[in-house]
Amino acid sequence: MKEFQITQNFGKSGGFGFEYFEVSNDATVEEIEKEAIRVQNNDFNGRFPGFGGKVLERPTITVKEYKNGRKVKGGIKFKTKWCSH
Repeated sequence: MKEFQITQNFGKSGGFGFEYFEVSNDATVEEIEKEAIRVQNNDFNGRFPGFGGKVLERPTITVKEYKNGRKVKGGIKFKTKWCSH
């Protein structure tokens, strides 16, 4: 299994969030992208709205390959849009 990190950018607040997921070693970049978008949407939909509503991060997320808690040098890295706002 390969591990990936999603970096969420919350824009003006200057905050970042992180989500992690795993895919099989033979997964294509398209499959990894699809899984990243699914994980991102699940994270957003599962948030408690709070007083001011749900905090909405930027529509583009960064996905990086990780291993043992560190970015893999020369590993898979890409940006993708996860929503249409």
